[in-house]
Amino acid sequence: MAHLTTDLLKRIMISVVTTGTPAATETYDAVIPEGLDDFWNAIDAGGVEVRATAADGVTEVVYDWRGTFDKTARTGTFVLEGVTTGGVADRLLLFWLYYKAHPDATITDGSGTATASDGDGYIELSAPSTYLVGVRPPEERRTVPQAAFSKATADFMYVWLDVQSLFERAARLWQGKPFMEEPGRTTVRVLDSAGTPVVSAMTTALGLRWGTYRRRGDAHDRAVLRVPIYGGTDGAVYSIECQFETAHPAAAGAWRTIAPRVGFRVQDLLEA
Repeated sequence: MAHLTTDLLKRIMISVVTTGTPAATETYDAVIPEGLDDFWNAIDAGGVEVRATAADGVTEVVYDWRGTFDKTARTGTFVLEGVTTGGVADRLLLFWLYYKAHPDATITDGSGTATASDGDGYIELSAPSTYLVGVRPPEERRTVPQAAFSKATADFMYVWLDVQSLFERAARLWQGKPFMEEPGRTTVRVLDSAGTPVVSAMTTALGLRWGTYRRRGDAHDRAVLRVPIYGGTDGAVYSIECQFETAHPAAAGAWRTIAPRVGFRVQDLLEA
C-alpha cells in the first residue's frame, strides 16, 4: 500500500463512519486500544513520532491528541482534524495512523490543536477468521456474484471481505511497499434477488470497519472490510454490494469506482 515515508515503519487503519448529515469537514476521535501492543511498544513517551494521512496513504491530515497521552498507562485518543466527509451519511472513510520511527530518523512534533469532536473513529483489533470471503474482479459472462457464503436467519455475523486483488499494484516498491491504490470512500448495501436494497433490515453502516491481515507466506498485509450481516428470510438469496471510490497517490480526489458484489443465501438448518 502507498506508504508515507520510510522514517515511519508501520501504520494502522482508522475507520470513520459518517452519521446523520455530516458537515463538509468534521473532527473525529479514535481511542488507541490498550491491547494494541505493537503500537504501545513502539511509540515514544510523548506520542510525537506519529503522522496521519487520508486513504491514499500520503496526503497528510491534521491531527492531535485529545487530553492526556500516556504511554505507560496505554491511554491516548487520536484526533483527526478537518476530515472531508462529502456531506453523505453512512459512508465509511479510511485514514492511516503512521508510527514506529526508523532508528536513524528524527520525527518532530507535527500535531495541531484539537477542536470539539463530531464523531468517533475506530481501530479494529480483530482479524478475519471463519467468515473470510475473497473478492475478485468479475469474469466474462458471469451474471451472478463469484464469491458467496451462507447464514441462518438468526445469525448476526461479521463477514470479512478480502478486496486487495481489486486494487492496482505499484510497478515498483513505493516506500518499500508493493501496493499503490487504496480503498477510499465506501458505501455498503444488501440487495435481494431482484436487486432491491434491503439495507435497514440486514446490515448497519455503524458496524463497518477496515482492517488488515496477512496470508501465510505473504510479505505484506491485505486490506479487508468487515461487514455486519443479520436477519433475512429462510431460503432467500441476497448479495452485498460494496462501492469503493478508490484513493491513489496520483489523484487529488477519487481515482476510480469499483462496485463488487458478494452473494449469500439465508438457510436454516434442519435436524434431519
